[in-house]
Amino acid sequence: MIGRMNNRIIYFLTFKIGDISLGINVRIVINILELTNISSGLNTHDFFAGIVNLQSKPLPVFNLRKKFNINNTALQDKNCILVIEIKKNENNILVGLLVDEVKEIVEILKSEIVEDDRSNSDYEDLVEGVYNEKKGNLLIINHNQIINDQDFETINENKLSKDIQYKKVFIF
Repeated sequence: MIGRMNNRIIYFLTFKIGDISLGINVRIVINILELTNISSGLNTHDFFAGIVNLQSKPLPVFNLRKKFNINNTALQDKNCILVIEIKKNENNILVGLLVDEVKEIVEILKSEIVEDDRSNSDYEDLVEGVYNEKKGNLLIINHNQIINDQDFETINENKLSKDIQYKKVFIF
């Protein structure tokens, strides 16, 4: 049984921030939005980009460049917002992740994801593992570590991303 679990195929949406290739499990991806006006909002961490309007409801957006300590650049046409569902403390919320560019969906065997050996990196808690592609390493994001408990409570207290009706874009 354990052998079967390690040979399980997982689908990841791949994207880039700077020169880093990242992957996030498609099961939590709700939508991919074209870059839109991001208004300032909550005063949380410096990686909080602001709020976008999604179905006339506020959606908090986090800048992954800042989270991964990559120099900010001017926004471009390739930038987009990944809308993901995060579960914390038995609550689900939607958040947006500002990324440089979405690439593709890839199939990866769970057994091919290895532990990240860069334990001194600034973002070690964000990386769940590494998949070695022909094109280079793909860092697999631990989506539950993108926002901390304090940010989660701030989002809940301000009723952000509540009552947004959605259908998942990717069904696997």
